[in-house]
Order: sequence, then structure tokens, then C-alpha cells
Amino acid sequence: MIQDTLLCLFLTATAIQLFYWLFVFSRLAFYRQPPLPPGPREPVSIIICARNEADNLRRNLPFFLAQDYPEYEIIVVNDNSSDKTLEVLLDFQKKSPILRLIDINVSTPRGKKAALSKGVNAAKFEILLLSDADCRPASPQWLDFMQAFIRDRAKIGLGYSPYFRGKGILNAFIRFETVYSAIQYLSFAFMGLPYMGVGRNLCYRKSLFRGSGGFDSHAHIASGDDDLFINQVATGANTRGSFHPKHSSFQNQKVVGEATIARSQGI
Repeated sequence: MIQDTLLCLFLTATAIQLFYWLFVFSRLAFYRQPPLPPGPREPVSIIICARNEADNLRRNLPFFLAQDYPEYEIIVVNDNSSDKTLEVLLDFQKKSPILRLIDINVSTPRGKKAALSKGVNAAKFEILLLSDADCRPASPQWLDFMQAFIRDRAKIGLGYSPYFRGKGILNAFIRFETVYSAIQYLSFAFMGLPYMGVGRNLCYRKSLFRGSGGFDSHAHIASGDDDLFINQVATGANTRGSFHPKHSSFQNQKVVGEATIARSQGI
């Protein structure tokens, strides 16, 4: 009897897995990037929150500053750092007028929602492109590619961030988990059912953030500045994206590349 029950459970679990791989996850496997709709190249605000990220900023900020795009700003929110983050940013700011610094020198709640909200409120432009201090764009065209998704009805572009290949089992496991998570949420996005995103390569309109109340509904939760927020505001009609490795955001010591993903009904 126990063997029959276990066999039944095994077959049921196998059937469910096959259903997802054949009818859901295959959306990603056979996805082909549709042409992006034509439109103006709007100015963009790149927002990066940093807490004790001096070394990562020295290494990665030049890649953000070197984007091939006519009009953009980079806002780095120094979230009460105790290392040399502020000094590093001030040094970069002397050479790069597009770099804006927001310095928070008081303790903020866990997570980066408070810092990110300040960055959003300070942004001069409507399109917001988010990343992290330990990431870098895959190419100088990353910004150009990302902003192109925010056209027509689309207000959100979702992204994927794989980890840099490194030594050891832990690195292999992290890379596997990242890819597997991406398979799930990107496949659902291509079905018109977006439910999460990753803050390392994510864009949306400032008006969407403000109109939805930002992080107010889950401000008490430390995490969720990306996945909970996207779950709250994303629909099949307002979310668009792509899976192109050349337009990715790489995470330092963790990520291998980052592609943008999005989907919109009718695209």
C-alpha cells in the first residue's frame, strides 16, 4: 500500500514537472526577440543604492558612466556607509557631471527600499533604470537597449542577472539557482503573467512607481524592492522585455551576465 502511494505521488509530481517544462518553461526556450517598436530615446535616470560598496563602485561605476546614450544621469544613494563609499563617489563626481550623489547619513530600515525611494524621488527623468553597485553593464549599449522597452503601453522592463563563473561548489550552486529562477519568472512573463523581477537590471516609469504607492504596501518587509513591487504592478499589457546577453548587467564576483526580459501583449 505504501509503495503504491509513493508511486502515485512520484507519477503525479513527474506529470506536474513535465507540464511546466513542456508548456510553460518552453516559452523561454523557443523565445525569439521581436522587433522593438520605434520611438524617441527618452532621457533615463540610472539609480544605484550603495552601502559600504567602495571597492565595487571603483570597479564597476566606470561601466555605467561609459554608456553610449545621449542623455542620462546616474544617481548613487550612499546608504549610511561606514567605509570610503562617500569619498569614492565624490572623486568620481569631480570627473563626471552626470553622476549625482544622495548621501544618507542616518540609519535606515533593513533592505534598500528607503534608499531606493529617495533615489526615485530625486530622479529628474521619467524612465528609471535600476542596478546594483556590484554589477556592471555588459556593453555600452545596455542603457540604449533597456530604455527601448518602455514604449507605448509598456511601463516595465524585467531583467535577468546570472553570476560570474567562479571556483567551488557554492558558486556553481548559486549560478544554477539564478538560472533556474530566471527560467521560471521569464517564462511566465512571456506568457503574459509577469510576477517578479530582479533589481540588478530592472526599469520602469517613475509615474508607475508613484501612482502605485511605491513600496508602501510592503514597507515593513526588508526585501521586495524588486519582486514584491513587480508582483504588485506588472501585467501582461504593461511589461515588456528581451533575452539578449549583449545587453546584460553583470554582477561582480557573482554574475556572469544580465539580460533584459520583458513581454507585452501583442508583441
